[in-house]
Amino acid sequence: MRGFSDYLAGMELLEQLEQRIFALLDRVDALAAENATLKQAQAEELSSLAEENHSLRLELEQERSINQSASARLTDILHRIRERTEHE
Repeated sequence: MRGFSDYLAGMELLEQLEQRIFALLDRVDALAAENATLKQAQAEELSSLAEENHSLRLELEQERSINQSASARLTDILHRIRERTEHE
């Protein structure tokens, strides 16, 4: 009878192993789903940041253009003032 009890013990261990394997596989599936969700969220955030970065670059270019225009006007005004004061 000992052979049969060894067989039953072996089958019980095999069943426990099978349960652990399936639990690990379920965990892997859950982690894969979570990873996919996180990757999607990251992609969305990166896209949002890229849009914001583009918008900020456009604003910066506009500010630089305004500043260059103002600087050119001030230079012209100063040049005119010098011309008038030199003639007096």
